Amino acid sequence: MNFFGTISSRDYAWAVVRRLLVFLLVSLAFPFLLYGAVHSTNCGNDSCGAVSLVFSLASKPTIYLIFCLSFAAVTTRRLRDAGLNPWLALPMVVLLLGDGKFGMVFGSPWTVGFATGALSLALPHYLKVGILCIGALCLMPTDGVTLSRARWLS
Repeated sequence: MNFFGTISSRDYAWAVVRRLLVFLLVSLAFPFLLYGAVHSTNCGNDSCGAVSLVFSLASKPTIYLIFCLSFAAVTTRRLRDAGLNPWLALPMVVLLLGDGKFGMVFGSPWTVGFATGALSLALPHYLKVGILCIGALCLMPTDGVTLSRARWLS
């Protein structure tokens, strides 16, 4: 992860789209990955549900954490390019992490929702606000002063 330098709004938008698509594809493919992982353990009929739950509870939070943290470096570079304080990337990542229960349940079997108490999954409000902030960064123009300073420093 490169926290230094700048990134244009166009490149940042493509980086955001790639991250969102990868998260969506991993979440949609998760049941198939789970099926393969559970059946590779040769569990019996009585224990496959428990293996599935434990595997999901161990892997889905990690997947969502990696998704949220993947925005840190690219957002820091974009904030620097827009002439804003790069430390503003931290609240954006925290906003994305605020809906961790959604990230854990999205694409998981119903047992994960039952075990975490998220049987009726609400809309991910913090995630929506974080994505809106990231979208605003995609539309912000480049700060010419910062960019010229970056050219002289490199």
